[in-house]
Amino acid sequence: MASLTQAPSRRDDTRSRSHNVRITEATHRAVSELAAQSGNSFGEIIERAVDRYRREQMFALAAEQLQAIQDDPELRAEMDAEYAMFDAVAVEALEREEW
Repeated sequence: MASLTQAPSRRDDTRSRSHNVRITEATHRAVSELAAQSGNSFGEIIERAVDRYRREQMFALAAEQLQAIQDDPELRAEMDAEYAMFDAVAVEALEREEW
């Protein structure tokens, strides 16, 4: 295992503390290669990876919740009714627009 020490990012508005994270040698090599290729620091590479993972998790949860709505006829009917209401408002607004 390699120990990774993150220095404060120059882009941070707040002062960051340095933290040690234990990672495998393979992960350390991969981060090193990415840092060398991109010119970004280890911390920036890790920060971007965590941000991407967080977004992936958020979208996965949203997809699960949408699927649950799709699978429940009652919830699906409520959602369809809301969509129909929004569509009607949008059409009404467009009809009033002078093109």
